[in-house]
Amino acid sequence: MRESAGRVRAIARDLFARLAERGGDLAADFTARYPPAAPLDLLGVPPHHLEDALDVCRRVLDPVGELRHGPGGILGRRLTTLRVRLDNP
Repeated sequence: MRESAGRVRAIARDLFARLAERGGDLAADFTARYPPAAPLDLLGVPPHHLEDALDVCRRVLDPVGELRHGPGGILGRRLTTLRVRLDNP
């Protein structure tokens, strides 16, 4: 983990720089992205898959309860899409 500390800090700096450049909401644009971005990076997931991962997280926390579980459900289809994208960067 110590070897990755510099990379984790770089992710935070990049997210803050994009926030400063574009403007936005700290909670929506940084605190929602940083917690999943760092472990995804440590696992070797390319950064362009972050939005897909966030979409999966949002769907898991869906307050309306419109998710159907299993491979044919919304969550199952999104996870399959993410898995395919990760296998084909």
